[in-house]
Amino acid sequence: MDVIKASPTDKIPYLTTSGAGANLRAEARTGSEASTLQGKRSTLGTSLAVLPDGKGWDVVQKIRQVHDRQVDKWPPHLILLRPFVRGEDFAVASSLLLEALEGTEPFELRMELTVKVYHNRSASVWLVPVGESRDCVLELQAQAAEIFPQCVRRGSKLFDYTPHLTLGQFPSESAARVFVALVQD
Repeated sequence: MDVIKASPTDKIPYLTTSGAGANLRAEARTGSEASTLQGKRSTLGTSLAVLPDGKGWDVVQKIRQVHDRQVDKWPPHLILLRPFVRGEDFAVASSLLLEALEGTEPFELRMELTVKVYHNRSASVWLVPVGESRDCVLELQAQAAEIFPQCVRRGSKLFDYTPHLTLGQFPSESAARVFVALVQD
């Protein structure tokens, strides 16, 4: 697996769907350092996420620039864990992930549009993995949760994991459905 070094401003160790296995945007270290994460608390300031590769990235970003208020905060992503470990622990976390995901095969994300309704004045349009893609993402999430149990919101209604990539927010369900009809292809 390739390792992509993190910049000081990174708040997400990134897994990508390209290459052999997973690419982690964090500097990996080996040895007994991995045990230093045991008992450490997580933070909502970081996340572990899957990023799609360049195929289709431009189209997604053009849509997000118009409709997603978070476009400047995050790249297109599917969050696996949030909260995650603190930034200063990314190197150790990446070592743990590299070891655990060593045999993981690359996979292609096949996604479809869906509307997530929050209430009558708010809806989002998501790309959600379907079929085997969904299974692969759920398996990655389960592996990450096993490695970093302190990052799982157990017993919380907030933790109802639905892998998704947000395309945008809309003022109503009907506005979101019109958008989906226009961009479906």
